Amino acid sequence: FLPTTTQRDDVKALASALARLPQRVVVLLDELDRMEKDEILTLVKMLRGLTELPNCTFICALDLDELICTMRGETSQAGYIYAEKFFPITVPLPRLDSPTLKMVGVQKVMEALQRVSWFTGDAMTADFEKSLTECWTEMITPLCGTLRSIGLLATNLDISASLLRRQVNPFDLTLIEVLRRFRPSLYSLVARSKLALTGGVNWVRGGEYVADNRVKREEALFKDSLESILDPNDAEAVRALLARIFPNFNGIYERLDTRRRRQEGKDDGIADPEMFSAYFQFELPEGIYSTLELEDFLNDFRAASSEGGRAQAFAEALRVLPKQSLRRDDFLRKLSIMASEMSKEEAEQLALTAVREAKEYTYDM
Repeated sequence: FLPTTTQRDDVKALASALARLPQRVVVLLDELDRMEKDEILTLVKMLRGLTELPNCTFICALDLDELICTMRGETSQAGYIYAEKFFPITVPLPRLDSPTLKMVGVQKVMEALQRVSWFTGDAMTADFEKSLTECWTEMITPLCGTLRSIGLLATNLDISASLLRRQVNPFDLTLIEVLRRFRPSLYSLVARSKLALTGGVNWVRGGEYVADNRVKREEALFKDSLESILDPNDAEAVRALLARIFPNFNGIYERLDTRRRRQEGKDDGIADPEMFSAYFQFELPEGIYSTLELEDFLNDFRAASSEGGRAQAFAEALRVLPKQSLRRDDFLRKLSIMASEMSKEEAEQLALTAVREAKEYTYDM
């Protein structure tokens, strides 16, 4: 019983409402080239009906070629003439060169990590920035080469970095997040190829015994699966990225026995078989003593003013870690590594305390 309004009526009603506004209105419409054909046609008809309003200006951000292809099915001179009816004034934006994109990309990644206070000092910040800058053009640009994609990568890191703050290697996390965002099929392949890429967890640390022929089968399966999904346009970038974070990767291709090789100083890296799952599950495995827990212990140890206080801090840290547990073993291993980064006096105090408390943990395993 009620008559339906036409599109022309809707445009007139909107124009009438906008005409009564006492100030100029500027409307920014972004990413029109990502709309469906019917949506675009409806929008441009409305824009054309509103262009006569003296107090209203529409600015449309779009890729004109993509828009014409969606509207007309192809890009042609006739298509450009057709588009001019709706967009009489066009302002081409300059394309950013590779150095500028790299500078912006490194900056956005750094900001994402700094928002969660990932870096504990200037040296750590500088090392990460240097590593990221060196690899950006070769490994990241082919997969993430626009301002929009850089923003998407930063968004991914906002989430993963907040869940894994200072628990994993930030460089490895950044590269694996590049795959998660822009090559999800590759990301899924890597996630299920732990044995091929890391060699598996050592049996002393609770891993299962793995025969060499099984490892070779897993490596061959990974290689075949990788080649089947690689895009020729960025295959070299993907291979370089995987080789950078997985020492075993080149061995898979060259048939060299490089399994179970670990990177010096990168025990929290993705190539560490015990840390591998953290990069995909966004939480530490049960057998890992976290970096933040270790920092808390060291703060308590350094704050102790006497030998008895240091012994108490050490004993309390051990007490909450059951004997023969993997977390206890990881705590002691990381503590021994941390000693090399302490001052001579602190390292000496830690060594003496560890010796005096040895009865509490010797022969645990």
